[in-house]
Amino acid sequence: MSRRENNKNLNYCSRRVLQIVNEQSDEIGLEMIKYINHWHAVTTICQEEPPFKDYIADGIDQSKRGAARKALRELYLKTYSN
Repeated sequence: MSRRENNKNLNYCSRRVLQIVNEQSDEIGLEMIKYINHWHAVTTICQEEPPFKDYIADGIDQSKRGAARKALRELYLKTYSN
């Protein structure tokens, strides 16, 4: 099943994509998807300079902020924990 079909089946309401730059000058993409009963956040990070790292993380919560926080927390743990 494609992502578009999955969104239709789950009563997808709206979607928004943001791009932000963090303290380490890495660009983070944040996609917020609103469903009828929850928010789903998907975050990605791609570094422009070596060492090149590409990571993706997601978070689901009843609130928009909660979903974004969960996704960003997971992304930061994957990216910056050594």
